Amino acid sequence: MGACRTIFVVIVIYLNIVACESKRRKLLQTIPVDYCEEYCKGICIDTISQKTCDNEDLNFILTNAYQLILNDGYLEVKWNIPDANITDLISINKESNVKLKELIVSDTNPGTRAVDYLRQLGVEKVSRFEKQLSSFEAIERNVHYLHGPKSIILNVRNSIRMDEITDYIKQTMDNINEIIINAIDESENQYIRIGDGVFKGKSKITSLTFTGFKLENFTTETFDLLVNLRKLVLSKCTIKNFTFLRYVKI
Repeated sequence: MGACRTIFVVIVIYLNIVACESKRRKLLQTIPVDYCEEYCKGICIDTISQKTCDNEDLNFILTNAYQLILNDGYLEVKWNIPDANITDLISINKESNVKLKELIVSDTNPGTRAVDYLRQLGVEKVSRFEKQLSSFEAIERNVHYLHGPKSIILNVRNSIRMDEITDYIKQTMDNINEIIINAIDESENQYIRIGDGVFKGKSKITSLTFTGFKLENFTTETFDLLVNLRKLVLSKCTIKNFTFLRYVKI
């Protein structure tokens, strides 16, 4: 038998987290009544504008490019076109300090993040953001329009497309504290390769989790930039070389 084996590793050091809201945020409840006029830059008439917009009610907007469905702080953006252009979105809010409980979007561009939607929609913060991509599902939590998410979860369908997954991590701002990467089908033990520069600019990460993978290319350099790492979880993972664990700074 070879030296390869499957292990469950949890390394934890106590971490004290203090949550502080500097400003009181109001939950977004309705879409502005003049949303369609803003979208069409006037009256939505086919002979004047190529844009169409129907304000079905205060919580449902149907345009030629997308749909907006809002219900008690839960917003869904459904794109009607294959190549979604986020700049087509018109702001849904005219007030400051407004938040959403959840934002779900249907676009398939991995480069468009929660912060991009928040800025375009005029919303300051969302508790949970979700989008489905071909190779993984991305969930961002506690996202601020300027500082990005505090936590991201990547549920991987196809680890062959690692470039999309690593790029998603790289583009995340340095405000992030936690990254969780899960294989949707844990029984397959997909290969996952994390290069040395993936965590560059992520010095505030305190918690890192991998679930259901065969881990490769993990070296000392992989963890060198995680100077504040306090919790490392390797769950249901297959590891051939354990030497990198000797140098994890926790």
